[in-house]
Amino acid sequence: MRSSSFVAAVFVAACGRPAEIPGPETLAHRLVGSIHVPQACGSSPCYYPLGTSLAFFEAAPSSLPSFCVRTTLGGCEVTECQVQGAPPSPVARESASAGVITISGQNAGTVEMEPKSGVYLPGANFPRAWRPGDALSISASGEEVPAFAGTLVAPDELELRAPRSMPSTTGIGLDFGVLSRSSDLPVEWTGGAWTEAELVLSHAAEKRSVVIRCELISSPTIVPVAALSRLGAHTQTRLSFHPRTRTVVRAGAWDVTIAAHSNGTLGGFTTGD
Repeated sequence: MRSSSFVAAVFVAACGRPAEIPGPETLAHRLVGSIHVPQACGSSPCYYPLGTSLAFFEAAPSSLPSFCVRTTLGGCEVTECQVQGAPPSPVARESASAGVITISGQNAGTVEMEPKSGVYLPGANFPRAWRPGDALSISASGEEVPAFAGTLVAPDELELRAPRSMPSTTGIGLDFGVLSRSSDLPVEWTGGAWTEAELVLSHAAEKRSVVIRCELISSPTIVPVAALSRLGAHTQTRLSFHPRTRTVVRAGAWDVTIAAHSNGTLGGFTTGD
C-alpha cells in the first residue's frame, strides 16, 4: 500500500453535487446531505480536493440552471451545459448544522469536526491511516439537522487496469491517450470486491461543458457509447476514478449519504472522432 495520510471532509448538499448552480426554476426544497471521509496519498496519481470548504446545504433537487440538461445514458449520468453570453452568478445557499461530527476508524483513531456558522471546514487529520476492510463509524450530535449515526467498511485501494495509461509528460496524473467516442469504453480494476468506484469524465470549453458520472459496482464493466458520444470530438477530457464505500442514513427529514473514499486516479485523454 502506498504511504497515505487522513483528512476528514464533511458536506451536506441538497442537490447532491456541489458543483451545480441552482437556477431560477428551483422547486420545493428536499433535504439531502453527504459526509465524505477521504484517505489521500501524497503523490500522483492520487488526488483529493483537500482545500475545498465543505458544508451542509439546503437546496432544491431540480437545481440545474436553464442552460443545462441532465440525462441518464446506459447507467451513467450526463450533464451538458451550453452557455450563451456571460454565465449567471451563483445562487447563494443557506447552510445548516448537524452539531459535532465524530468519525472513528478501527485503526485510524477518532477525529471530531465542529461547525463554524454551519460550515464544516476541511483539515481535521486522523492520527493514523485506515486499513482496507476496517470498520468506520460516523455520528453527529445534532442541531438543525437531527442527530444521526452510521457505519461503513473502509474501501480498498483499487488499481485501475483499463483503460490503459502511462505517466503524463507534465508529471501530473496519467495520460490515457486517445479514447474513442464511437464505442463502449472498457473499465477494469483489481482490489477488494466490497469496494465500488465512481468514474467521472469531464470536459469544459468556453461555452460548453460535459460531465459524465458513472457509478461502477463491479469489474469488468463499461462506459456506454451513448454517454461517450456526448463528448466533443478531439477534445481534452479529464478522467478521475475514485474507490469508495457508502451508505444512506435518515436524520429526521434529511437523507444523509456517508461515503469513504480511498486513493484515486487522475488523468486525461483526447477524444477520437
